[in-house]
Amino acid sequence: MAVDINLTDIFYSIAALLFVIALIGLAGAAARRMGLGFNTPVKKGKKNRLSIVEMKSLDAKRRLVLLRRDDTEHLILLGGDTALLIENAITPPEETPEETEAADAPFSQTAPSSQKNWQGSNPSLTAAGKATT
Repeated sequence: MAVDINLTDIFYSIAALLFVIALIGLAGAAARRMGLGFNTPVKKGKKNRLSIVEMKSLDAKRRLVLLRRDDTEHLILLGGDTALLIENAITPPEETPEETEAADAPFSQTAPSSQKNWQGSNPSLTAAGKATT
């Protein structure tokens, strides 16, 4: 039994392959646009100036993000299509040897004694994250 392959079959196979490759490329571009891509590489010898220190989810739509930029921290509330700056120009606390040991043991029984109120320097925010008047 011989298989009869003609030029149109080869053309359809190549077109289908190119179509699948294009779909993979579009899916990758969409993922990168949505923030699922890789971080951009840092130039050799340069220190990162921007980093995410901590991120806490408040509910399905909102989360608190603590950013560090040039030894200064900023607390931002992200949710839906808005971003609200809760507190800026926070000086990061100095780590003591006890806090370093506690960070190495993620399930330690003791909580750090120096916990800051999540409202920071803006007491007009309620627990729901909305400003009171």
